[in-house]
Amino acid sequence: MVAAAAAVGLTFSATADDAHELIEKAMKEGHKGKTSIVAKIKDGSASKEDIKKLQGWYTAMAKVKPPKGDAEGWKKKNTRLAALTGKIANGDEKAKKAFGKAVNCKACHNAHKPD
Repeated sequence: MVAAAAAVGLTFSATADDAHELIEKAMKEGHKGKTSIVAKIKDGSASKEDIKKLQGWYTAMAKVKPPKGDAEGWKKKNTRLAALTGKIANGDEKAKKAFGKAVNCKACHNAHKPD
């Protein structure tokens, strides 16, 4: 259910387990390593489908409670990343540069990743 909702950006009621699963999938496939969607966006090799998948995860994550920290900050970060990935999918080069700055793993982990 979470994957389908995330892929199309639907609103859903998520349990803590669903939210955890969503975040884990987004981090592993979207952010981790040289073959992640984020890495592909940065080097210009990401497909529109992959970018839309990442956008769906950000949209869904903005709607769940963060594992730790300020819920409003979590929502704001994920909403911004969702908006930027949407623009990138439509070919906006300025959004690609802004995304490179906004996708700050350390800052987000410091604020929201459990110890």
